[in-house]
Amino acid sequence: MKKSIIVLSCLIMVIVLVAGLVGCSTPAPTTTAPTTPGVTTPGATTPKPTTPAVTTPATTKPATTPAANVMKWKFHTHLQPTEMDYKVLSIICDDVNLMTDGQIEITIYPAAAIVPATEQMDAVGKNAIQMQYSTGSYNAGTSPELDTETGMPMTWKGLDDMLVILYERGFEDLIRKTYAEKYNNHLIGLVAVSGLGAIFSKPINSYADFKGLKIRTFGSLAKWFETMGATPVYVPGNEIYTGLQLGTFQAATWGAENGMAARGLHEVAKYFLVPKPVVTHQNAISMNLDLWKSLSPKLQKIVTSVVRNDSITLVTKGLAEDARIWSTVMVPAGCKYNYMGPEDITKMTTAAETVWTDIAKKSPRAKEAVGIVTDYLRDKGYTTYDVKNIQ
Repeated sequence: MKKSIIVLSCLIMVIVLVAGLVGCSTPAPTTTAPTTPGVTTPGATTPKPTTPAVTTPATTKPATTPAANVMKWKFHTHLQPTEMDYKVLSIICDDVNLMTDGQIEITIYPAAAIVPATEQMDAVGKNAIQMQYSTGSYNAGTSPELDTETGMPMTWKGLDDMLVILYERGFEDLIRKTYAEKYNNHLIGLVAVSGLGAIFSKPINSYADFKGLKIRTFGSLAKWFETMGATPVYVPGNEIYTGLQLGTFQAATWGAENGMAARGLHEVAKYFLVPKPVVTHQNAISMNLDLWKSLSPKLQKIVTSVVRNDSITLVTKGLAEDARIWSTVMVPAGCKYNYMGPEDITKMTTAAETVWTDIAKKSPRAKEAVGIVTDYLRDKGYTTYDVKNIQ
């Protein structure tokens, strides 16, 4: 009996030992078919491929405007392509096209390419051209307040004064009314330019030297030089060089140093008046009023903003170019600054005040425009002139 128990115990121990060995053994590895795309392993189940999510990358290319929806405008100027202002105006065209994603294409034209400078505003009103850049003084005969637009002689002392008058004292808004009411133009903006100078074929050293001269000029400057004893005449910008060369007139106003050099005036006239009749002046960019009204508020904002922003480029580049051109081109050609003395400047200013009054008497709006300018001058202590004293 005891022997049987021992045998049974040994048998149980053997069974337990075998079971333990089996439980501790490593299971045979499971062979998985490789997952190379497009290859099926015989006997293996190929899992259904999963399509990854597709993300379309953002594009920086502006949306293409269908050709049928592109507005094509003609932009006429009174300038030549060689003039720096013309080149900056080309930047305005490019910027409008870029900012509108190609909805507006503007082609710029030089002086007299389609119409004379004096007829540009009328052509815009009739939509023969869609935009124009020039001075409203060309139309002062029918709208005397536009004689103040370019800048009256001997008024503000610098660019800062002019910008405050234009944009903060309401001058631009007042002139905009005339453009709309009389010419079917929307005045996009008055843009600052580096100055309106006068160049002479003989030295000008005193107030008395103006007497008897013929000078090519326009607008309020014509009346001013006439008051000082000169005889004003007008010819288009393209004819100034020949007029000086032939002695048809002995002096001319046309922009500042860089504008004069671009037309070669320094070759036939050597004496530049200081101070400039208008230290910094402005020209106008306008467009057809009906076309303006047809634009969405967004497009109107873009066009207005581009003109205002790029006008800063126009004046800063102009001022920088004036200095460079004077020292590198005009001085080597024999040009000289003719500086007027304090007594002469006082006489020139008195003559200018006569012109301010003459303009103010022509219409209520002209008086308002003169008042905006001269009220600021008085606030700055530049003058005691008061348009309210005009009877």
